[in-house]
Parts: sequence; C-alpha cells; structure tokens
Amino acid sequence: MTTTEMASKFDFHANQITQWQTQMLEHAADVFEAGSSSGSPPVDANRLHAKIGDLALGNDFLEGHKIFPYLLRHLQVAWANQVWAMDISYLPMATGFICLAAAVDWHTRSALS
Repeated sequence: MTTTEMASKFDFHANQITQWQTQMLEHAADVFEAGSSSGSPPVDANRLHAKIGDLALGNDFLEGHKIFPYLLRHLQVAWANQVWAMDISYLPMATGFICLAAAVDWHTRSALS
C-alpha cells in the first residue's frame, strides 16, 4: 500500500504518514535493546494491589440484591438486531476517569458506531 493510499484510507495527510514511517525506521531498533526504558514511570505493584483490594471491597454492595434470571440462555440468535449487548467500563486516567461504552449486535458481532 502506498503512502497516498494509506493517507486516503485512514484520513491522514501523506506528510504525516511519511514522518511516522521515518520515526519508526530511526527508532525501531531501540525497542529491542536490552535495558532500554519506555520513558514511563516505574509501576508500584504494592499501590496497584491496594487499589485492586479497594475495588474488591467496593463490590460488596452487590450482596443482598435480587438476582434476575438469564432470559437468553436457550435463545437461538438467528438474525441481526435480534439481541444487543452493552458494556460500560470506567478506566482510571492520570487526572480522573474515562468512560468506555460499547453496544454489540450478537449475530453480526459488530459494534454500534
């Protein structure tokens, strides 16, 4: 695929793609060097484990609530738009959270855009 084809397919300017290609060629070997760092701060495993523990304790509110039956257990999903699934995730960021939501058609396995 040429740079012009990539630029039109992914809606980027051809100069931007050429710049990325040049950067990749100049720095590709750095990825495999021993002892190289990515520039990101080191991960504090104890802090992450504590955060996971806090999240596990925070899920205790689910106890005592009514559990509804799974109504789709024996349903044969045979056509598009028959069954949709929805997932919402809150991802921690450096200065708060970001909400990631996805709706997926079970039959076509395509996401709602």
